[in-house]
Amino acid sequence: NDTDLALREIDRWAGDERFVQLVVPARALAVYGDQRFFPIWRKAAELGLPVFVHDDMGTIVEPPPSQVGFQSFFAEAHALRPLSSIVHVATMITAGVFDRLPDLRVILGDVSVHSARSLLIRTDKDWQTERLEVPWVTKDPTLYMETNVRFISQADDEISPHSISA
Repeated sequence: NDTDLALREIDRWAGDERFVQLVVPARALAVYGDQRFFPIWRKAAELGLPVFVHDDMGTIVEPPPSQVGFQSFFAEAHALRPLSSIVHVATMITAGVFDRLPDLRVILGDVSVHSARSLLIRTDKDWQTERLEVPWVTKDPTLYMETNVRFISQADDEISPHSISA
Protein backbone atom coordinates (compact mmCIF):
# COMPACT_ATOMS: atom_id res chain seq x y z
CA ASN A 1 0.00 0.00 0.00
CA ASP A 2 3.06 2.27 0.08
CA THR A 3 3.99 2.74 -3.57
CA ASP A 4 7.10 4.86 -2.89
CA LEU A 5 8.48 2.33 -0.43
CA ALA A 6 7.71 -0.53 -2.83
CA LEU A 7 9.54 1.24 -5.66
CA ARG A 8 12.59 1.84 -3.45
CA GLU A 9 12.61 -1.83 -2.49
CA ILE A 10 12.36 -2.91 -6.13
CA ASP A 11 15.26 -0.60 -7.04
CA ARG A 12 17.29 -1.97 -4.14
CA TRP A 13 16.97 -5.56 -5.41
CA ALA A 14 16.72 -5.01 -9.18
CA GLY A 15 20.42 -5.72 -9.81
CA ASP A 16 20.38 -9.03 -7.92
CA GLU A 17 20.05 -11.98 -10.32
CA ARG A 18 18.05 -13.89 -7.70
CA PHE A 19 15.31 -11.26 -7.96
CA VAL A 20 13.05 -12.76 -10.64
CA GLN A 21 9.54 -11.50 -9.86
CA LEU A 22 7.46 -9.16 -7.75
CA VAL A 23 5.13 -10.90 -5.32
CA VAL A 24 2.02 -9.10 -4.15
CA PRO A 25 -0.75 -10.40 -1.90
CA ALA A 26 -4.11 -11.29 -3.39
CA ARG A 27 -5.70 -9.82 -0.27
CA ALA A 28 -5.20 -6.09 -0.56
CA LEU A 29 -6.93 -2.94 0.57
CA ALA A 30 -7.56 -1.80 -3.01
CA VAL A 31 -7.85 -3.44 -6.42
CA TYR A 32 -4.67 -3.59 -8.47
CA GLY A 33 -6.24 -1.64 -11.32
CA ASP A 34 -6.22 1.37 -8.98
CA GLN A 35 -3.95 4.13 -10.30
CA ARG A 36 -1.88 4.19 -7.10
CA PHE A 37 -0.32 0.84 -8.08
CA PHE A 38 0.50 1.81 -11.68
CA PRO A 39 4.09 2.95 -10.90
CA ILE A 40 4.81 -0.51 -9.46
CA TRP A 41 3.44 -2.26 -12.55
CA ARG A 42 5.39 0.13 -14.81
CA LYS A 43 8.62 -0.65 -12.92
CA ALA A 44 7.94 -4.40 -13.20
CA ALA A 45 7.38 -4.09 -16.95
CA GLU A 46 10.53 -1.97 -17.38
CA LEU A 47 12.61 -4.57 -15.53
CA GLY A 48 10.95 -7.50 -17.31
CA LEU A 49 9.75 -8.90 -13.99
CA PRO A 50 6.43 -10.73 -13.80
CA VAL A 51 4.04 -9.83 -10.99
CA PHE A 52 3.00 -12.87 -8.97
CA VAL A 53 -0.36 -12.41 -7.21
CA HIS A 54 -0.46 -14.98 -4.45
CA ASP A 55 -3.08 -15.73 -1.83
CA ASP A 56 -1.23 -17.39 0.98
CA MET A 57 -4.13 -16.70 3.37
CA GLY A 58 -1.58 -15.37 5.83
CA THR A 59 -1.26 -11.70 4.98
CA ILE A 60 -1.70 -8.99 7.54
CA VAL A 61 -4.23 -7.21 5.32
CA GLU A 62 -7.61 -8.71 5.99
CA PRO A 63 -10.43 -6.93 4.21
CA PRO A 64 -13.60 -8.98 3.87
CA PRO A 65 -12.79 -11.67 1.30
CA SER A 66 -16.14 -11.34 -0.44
CA GLN A 67 -18.75 -8.69 -1.11
CA VAL A 68 -20.85 -10.18 1.67
CA GLY A 69 -18.22 -10.34 4.39
CA PHE A 70 -16.26 -13.07 6.11
CA GLN A 71 -16.92 -16.78 5.87
CA SER A 72 -17.55 -19.03 8.84
CA PHE A 73 -15.57 -22.07 7.76
CA PHE A 74 -12.25 -22.82 6.08
CA ALA A 75 -14.02 -24.73 3.30
CA GLU A 76 -15.88 -21.55 2.33
CA ALA A 77 -12.78 -19.38 2.51
CA HIS A 78 -10.76 -21.87 0.45
CA ALA A 79 -13.47 -22.12 -2.21
CA LEU A 80 -13.54 -18.33 -2.59
CA ARG A 81 -9.74 -17.86 -2.74
CA PRO A 82 -9.66 -17.35 -6.53
CA LEU A 83 -12.05 -14.41 -6.45
CA SER A 84 -9.68 -11.73 -5.16
CA SER A 85 -7.01 -12.48 -7.78
CA ILE A 86 -9.57 -12.59 -10.57
CA VAL A 87 -11.00 -9.27 -9.44
CA HIS A 88 -7.49 -7.77 -9.47
CA VAL A 89 -6.93 -8.93 -13.05
CA ALA A 90 -10.36 -7.72 -14.19
CA THR A 91 -9.66 -4.28 -12.73
CA MET A 92 -6.19 -4.18 -14.30
CA ILE A 93 -7.83 -4.91 -17.66
CA THR A 94 -10.62 -2.36 -17.33
CA ALA A 95 -8.26 0.30 -15.94
CA GLY A 96 -6.13 -0.11 -19.07
CA VAL A 97 -3.00 -1.34 -17.29
CA PHE A 98 -2.22 -3.92 -19.99
CA ASP A 99 -2.93 -1.46 -22.79
CA ARG A 100 -0.49 1.01 -21.25
CA LEU A 101 2.02 -1.72 -20.33
CA PRO A 102 1.69 -4.44 -22.99
CA ASP A 103 4.85 -6.20 -21.74
CA LEU A 104 3.56 -6.58 -18.18
CA ARG A 105 3.00 -10.20 -17.16
CA VAL A 106 0.85 -11.19 -14.20
CA ILE A 107 0.91 -14.67 -12.70
CA LEU A 108 -1.98 -15.83 -10.54
CA GLY A 109 -1.10 -18.43 -7.93
CA ASP A 110 -3.64 -20.73 -6.33
CA VAL A 111 -6.35 -19.45 -8.64
CA SER A 112 -8.48 -21.79 -10.67
CA VAL A 113 -8.20 -21.02 -14.37
CA HIS A 114 -11.74 -22.42 -14.70
CA SER A 115 -13.11 -19.81 -12.31
CA ALA A 116 -11.16 -17.04 -14.01
CA ARG A 117 -12.35 -18.00 -17.46
CA SER A 118 -16.04 -17.90 -16.56
CA LEU A 119 -15.80 -14.58 -14.73
CA LEU A 120 -13.77 -12.96 -17.49
CA ILE A 121 -16.20 -14.20 -20.12
CA ARG A 122 -18.80 -12.22 -18.22
CA THR A 123 -16.42 -9.25 -18.29
CA ASP A 124 -16.26 -9.67 -22.08
CA LYS A 125 -20.03 -9.57 -22.30
CA ASP A 126 -20.30 -6.50 -20.09
CA TRP A 127 -17.48 -4.76 -21.96
CA GLN A 128 -19.33 -5.24 -25.24
CA THR A 129 -22.27 -3.21 -23.95
CA GLU A 130 -20.40 -0.76 -21.70
CA ARG A 131 -17.22 -0.02 -23.69
CA LEU A 132 -17.99 3.71 -23.75
CA GLU A 133 -17.05 3.74 -20.07
CA VAL A 134 -13.58 2.25 -20.74
CA PRO A 135 -12.57 3.34 -24.27
CA TRP A 136 -8.90 2.55 -23.58
CA VAL A 137 -9.66 -1.18 -23.42
CA THR A 138 -8.89 -2.09 -27.03
CA LYS A 139 -9.89 -5.76 -27.15
CA ASP A 140 -12.09 -8.32 -25.46
CA PRO A 141 -10.97 -8.66 -21.81
CA THR A 142 -10.39 -12.41 -22.17
CA LEU A 143 -7.78 -11.73 -24.88
CA TYR A 144 -5.56 -10.07 -22.26
CA MET A 145 -5.48 -13.45 -20.53
CA GLU A 146 -3.62 -14.87 -23.54
CA THR A 147 -1.03 -12.12 -23.69
CA ASN A 148 -0.57 -10.87 -20.13
CA VAL A 149 -1.79 -13.42 -17.57
CA ARG A 150 -0.59 -16.87 -16.54
CA PHE A 151 -1.82 -19.31 -13.91
CA ILE A 152 -0.12 -21.63 -11.47
CA SER A 153 -2.58 -24.27 -10.43
CA GLN A 154 -2.71 -27.18 -8.05
CA ALA A 155 -4.50 -30.47 -8.34
CA ASP A 156 -7.46 -29.16 -6.33
CA ASP A 157 -7.89 -26.30 -8.84
CA GLU A 158 -8.84 -28.67 -11.63
CA ILE A 159 -12.28 -30.02 -12.38
CA SER A 160 -12.65 -33.65 -11.50
CA PRO A 161 -15.13 -35.73 -13.52
CA HIS A 162 -16.49 -36.94 -10.18
CA SER A 163 -17.06 -33.44 -8.81
CA ILE A 164 -19.82 -32.56 -11.26
CA SER A 165 -23.06 -34.45 -11.27
CA ALA A 166 -25.08 -34.71 -14.45
